[in-house]
Amino acid sequence: MAAVEFATVFARLLRDGRLRDAFVAEPEAVAARMGVCGADRAALLALDPGDLEFQARVLLRKRWAAARRIIPGTCRRLGDGAGSLFCDHARNHWPDTVPADLGDALSFCAWLASSQPRAVEPSEWNRLRFLRSRGFLAVHVLRGHGARRSTAVQILCGWMRSRPCELVLHARF
Repeated sequence: MAAVEFATVFARLLRDGRLRDAFVAEPEAVAARMGVCGADRAALLALDPGDLEFQARVLLRKRWAAARRIIPGTCRRLGDGAGSLFCDHARNHWPDTVPADLGDALSFCAWLASSQPRAVEPSEWNRLRFLRSRGFLAVHVLRGHGARRSTAVQILCGWMRSRPCELVLHARF
């Protein structure tokens, strides 16, 4: 196995909460399993686990700041605990999509949809899935939407890749 550089291992530790937990419990075993040798191994073993977790939390807060701009309605539904819930989830889930904030928001909402489905704002969930699909057109019926709690139709058009054109039409009865 080829030797792994300190920077590579450090980056993996910052983005993987389970790996950090294993490193705290058995730093030598983690270093050996990852193939870290020589001076890089000594530098890795010299890391303070508290400082490592602190830096990882800083990154999680930055990810949360980016993701919450995409899902403000879901954040309102979750209340004050939204950030903590996101950090608990994101600690072990690094986005594999570009842009990363979209991946974080999508992963978080998917996780919420399975554990607290009422917490996810349906229009945001539809938009996130539409962006992931890279489709051209989607139409959804939203029940109890908005301040009026009325039925609405959400139309998403994907001619702009970074942000879909979105129209929400409320029904009057």
